[in-house]
Amino acid sequence: MIVNELENTVVKKYMNLLLLADPEKQAIEQYINQCQVYLLSDHHQSQTLAIAAVEKLSDAEIELKNIAVHPLYRRKGQGTYLMTWLFNKYRNMTMYVGTSDTESTLNFYYRLGFEDYDIRKNFFISQYEQPIYDNGKLLKDMKILKKDL
Repeated sequence: MIVNELENTVVKKYMNLLLLADPEKQAIEQYINQCQVYLLSDHHQSQTLAIAAVEKLSDAEIELKNIAVHPLYRRKGQGTYLMTWLFNKYRNMTMYVGTSDTESTLNFYYRLGFEDYDIRKNFFISQYEQPIYDNGKLLKDMKILKKDL
């Protein structure tokens, strides 16, 4: 597998993949230009497996703004591979991630060593025009997790 840093000019080509993790294009467009975007491909670079967007908050802190795995490659270690690659790239920094409080999502981050940090009450209700559901659950609060890399 190969991870490539994407130029901002080509990121929009992967909008459908980014939308898997953040369902409103307008929300993605608000943060994506401040991010470095990484694309995980197979070793032939013929299949796009996953994508991640990382925003540098300071010299010591970053925020994972988006990570999405192509539906055909989910639960096959692609997300973990990309996260591990990011941990190495941003070694000695602190990574934050804001996510839903659904069990499967939280378990993914907890397995990677993230810890609870904060909660943004009613984030998904106030920041998105349409209600967002994950596995039938209405998303309300955003959970902020953190990990020292």
